[in-house]
Amino acid sequence: MKPMVSRGEKTQASTEIMSRLVAAAQESERGQRTLETLRRLKIACDDIASGAAATFARKAGDDGTQFELRPPRINSRTVGEYVKLRRRVEGEKLWPGPHETTLRADPNLKLYLDARQTEASGSLHGRKPKSTRAQSINIIVSRIPEASDRFLMMQTVEEGLDALRQLQIVKAAAPRLWGVEIDAIIAGDVWQGSRDNDSKLSNQDRLAVRQIVSRISNNRELREFGLIYENDRVKAMTGTGAHLISKTEMALLRKLAKINV
Repeated sequence: MKPMVSRGEKTQASTEIMSRLVAAAQESERGQRTLETLRRLKIACDDIASGAAATFARKAGDDGTQFELRPPRINSRTVGEYVKLRRRVEGEKLWPGPHETTLRADPNLKLYLDARQTEASGSLHGRKPKSTRAQSINIIVSRIPEASDRFLMMQTVEEGLDALRQLQIVKAAAPRLWGVEIDAIIAGDVWQGSRDNDSKLSNQDRLAVRQIVSRISNNRELREFGLIYENDRVKAMTGTGAHLISKTEMALLRKLAKINV
């Protein structure tokens, strides 16, 4: 099998991760099969990143909205959908996988996808840390020799910071939420205090809300407005991909759309 990375290519986290996956596959009993899976995975990621996936989808008469986003979305869902499209057009023999479920379940493949997404969006690069603590973290991480290890460490740090930000938001907002206790939020029951209110909607009201939900989750309609429905959110197709309707708001709309029989 030919190397997946050329010698002149700039070393990135995803490149090192793929090299490790290839090396491990070559030593495994299912080596050739795994190598072919990795080859297709890289092709899919490359096509989504370059825009070739969107072109392929259009030529196949498919809705390629999810592949037209810039910066691109490279994750288990989009890669799985692209592989499915290639399989439908070119056949099961050439594109048997990888499937979305496999990409989600395998931590090594997920790490590769995370690295590709980060490199495509530049979310871990080109930012100057403002605080002294952030600068210290960057210095420490920069001393890690392997790019893939640096990526994993920075990803872990960012996930921790993001979790902290979310916790701070919840702590600030919870006292203002009518009828909702902090313990209920922690338990995941954010609707505990509002269950009595949804009964005030008539079936006709719920039907109208259901129609709204149907329209704002239809990418063919949203595309005309430069929007896309992805991961239970309505967001802009270009730029930062800012959310117009959040996951929580979509969940509330779906709750209100339920018709009582």
